[in-house]
Amino acid sequence: MAVFTEFEQQAAVLRDLFGDDVQVDALTGRMSSFGSEKLVSALQAASALARCAERISSSALA
Repeated sequence: MAVFTEFEQQAAVLRDLFGDDVQVDALTGRMSSFGSEKLVSALQAASALARCAERISSSALA
């Protein structure tokens, strides 16, 4: 999958879970209210975003 397409898809998952305008310091509080399935979805999306950022970073350094 193209890196920016994947990035946008994972950001959309997080936006759906957290809302459009969540503050960084509110993430932990919101996640603590999630059920297991929602929590796993958030962690998977965040992990996928981190991998996208790594791919972008590595290609910029190459």
